[in-house]
Amino acid sequence: MFDLLDRPLHWITIKWPGLRQGENESELSQPADHEVELRVELLDREEVKRFFPAAFDLPDKDAPGELEIFKRVVKEWRKVVSNGRPVTMNDENMGLLLKAPMFGAAFTERYLSALGGRVEIREKNSQGSPSNGRADDPQTPTKTNSSGIADASA
Repeated sequence: MFDLLDRPLHWITIKWPGLRQGENESELSQPADHEVELRVELLDREEVKRFFPAAFDLPDKDAPGELEIFKRVVKEWRKVVSNGRPVTMNDENMGLLLKAPMFGAAFTERYLSALGGRVEIREKNSQGSPSNGRADDPQTPTKTNSSGIADASA
């Protein structure tokens, strides 16, 4: 069933690569994954076309700015901190988050994925099946034919 009037909010995780400073300023920075959680409203098709025209191969000359888009779709956040303390979601802090290198691209990608009903696969669930996907003996390896395609009859 689909309720035409229901506009639920959904939590999505935004992850993007970056660097983390070492213990002190003289240490080399290390690669790190950054992560925040955003509670978003999934917009209808016409609003998505207006806010994310590139997703429809439309010109983006009249598209709203990043802050306007963020304020329209993001209703709440978690894991956004300053010196280890949670920060309030206001225009200044939203602007700072949007200026973080690679955040904007990661946000757009995850938001558009969420619109398509795709959610993040949790890392522990992304491992292959211990039986290589076969329902029979888990100790028997899957063989491939000459084309490199798995052959279940082997």
